[in-house]
Amino acid sequence: MFIVGDKDLRCPPHQSYYFMHSLKQRGIDTRLYNYPGSGHGLVQQLEHSMDAYCNISMWFDKYLCEPHEPVEEIKQIEEAKTE
Repeated sequence: MFIVGDKDLRCPPHQSYYFMHSLKQRGIDTRLYNYPGSGHGLVQQLEHSMDAYCNISMWFDKYLCEPHEPVEEIKQIEEAKTE
């Protein structure tokens, strides 16, 4: 997963694009999130930081967390939605 600010002077965005395409050609699931107007730390816009943290969290959940059963309250909420 790549988080890219298109105004990043430390890690030029084209490097991330090149690396992402190389991984995709090898069949590796890859995502790139581009945040226009942001630099290296994405601190210029709060919305960009929040979105990046959510995407990072979902990526970790998908690839690093072990499958687990939902908490009982969440199960009840989900069941109520289907009724």
